[in-house]
Amino acid sequence: MNNMLFEKKFLSRSIVEKCIQYYENNDIFFKESEKYFYKKQNLLSKNKISYEDMENFIVDTRGSLYTQFYRCRKRKMDLKSCFTDIYFKNSLYIKLNLWSKSLYTDLIKILNDVKKENLILDLRGCGGGYLKQCVDICDLFLPEREIVTLRYKNKMVTYYSNKKMYNFKHIFILVDENTASSAEILAYSLYANLNNVYLVGRKTYGKEFGQDYIFNNKYKFCLVIPSFKWFINNCLIEKINIIKSDSPLSTIKFILAKYK
Repeated sequence: MNNMLFEKKFLSRSIVEKCIQYYENNDIFFKESEKYFYKKQNLLSKNKISYEDMENFIVDTRGSLYTQFYRCRKRKMDLKSCFTDIYFKNSLYIKLNLWSKSLYTDLIKILNDVKKENLILDLRGCGGGYLKQCVDICDLFLPEREIVTLRYKNKMVTYYSNKKMYNFKHIFILVDENTASSAEILAYSLYANLNNVYLVGRKTYGKEFGQDYIFNNKYKFCLVIPSFKWFINNCLIEKINIIKSDSPLSTIKFILAKYK
């Protein structure tokens, strides 16, 4: 029998109030207005508040399309962390998935097992991921310095690297228009803080903020909000030099041959 028949049709008032409080306190694009308070009062005055009511409230009052409320089942996001299916004579190629919680440990194993002169990190199509994975990976390659600063609505958080663990002659990072958010932080922090990093491909998405979310297992909904803007020291994204290429691996081979 269809399990959807047994799913809840309405949200509890306490859950709705908690979601609204979280939205108001943490969404960096949220703005108070008479329209907002009217919509809020109208929502809370209902005898029963449906999922559709809550979704419409968010859509009508949000300051960004990235603020979303929707019904969902918790998805398993821990896909394959990384793989090395393209081989170069003197370069280690690694495709990264920042949504994998095992990425950091899996990446260290590859870096320890495979010794190459150069490193190629493929972030094409990587639309984001866990911030912790991004920061931890930066820490593998950077000397002691600032990785990224996050500006939340009511606080600032700066992450620093501890020490440089792995050295490469050249590091190439493949990017495209679908490289976004945490993937951009990873690419641009390495580029800004090391003098041997090349960005190859196409201009990235330009998503200079990150999101947090509430997932409620009982009511099967997710509330997603933009919660911080990110900044990298001494790095203006519009001035970053990306070596434009529709065939980045061929471009890398050309660069390596040039500096051989």
